[in-house]
Amino acid sequence: MGIASKILGHPRVYDTVQALLCLGLQFDETYAWLEAHTEDVVVDVGCGNGHALEYIRDFSSYHGFDVDERATAALKNKFPGRRIDVSPEALTAAHMMALRPNKAIAMSLLHHLDDTEVAGLLDVLASSGTVRRIITLDTVYLSGKPINNVVAFADRGRHTRTREAYLALLEDSPFRVIEEDLSNTRTRNTLLYYYSMCLAPRSV
Repeated sequence: MGIASKILGHPRVYDTVQALLCLGLQFDETYAWLEAHTEDVVVDVGCGNGHALEYIRDFSSYHGFDVDERATAALKNKFPGRRIDVSPEALTAAHMMALRPNKAIAMSLLHHLDDTEVAGLLDVLASSGTVRRIITLDTVYLSGKPINNVVAFADRGRHTRTREAYLALLEDSPFRVIEEDLSNTRTRNTLLYYYSMCLAPRSV
């Protein structure tokens, strides 16, 4: 890991840089798609510093997974007393079978994964047969938006895609898109865009 990555990877530094780049973006609408209720079991893949917990309050249990131990440690300190369980490891089918979640969060994750890794993640999320909704939100390349595209290219995730390429990831997956939006944010920012999806099982 290079010096820049170590610095940017520090939870406080990452939160500050993200806030400056997003310039007030809020993701209420995307998180609303999750339709989280008090009886729900939620898994948050790539939970990071706990961004999702700033938006969702209602759940029976929350289980965050992230391979970055610094991020998961920061999450625990950031939300003391809440009904959360955080693991500094990758989500597996064994976790899914043990937890049997019905809601899943994969925010700011797909653009960090190549196509094969995304397919593997979706198979893991489908493995318990219990997940009914998944929400995603990622950087996106857009025609005619040079500032957005430069920022997206500079993101730590090396797999930013176009809208069409994100949709193509679902073609042979266990899930289908039931909602999508190219700027599902509440903001005054007109320079940066994100692509969000809400997924449901194909059998539902």
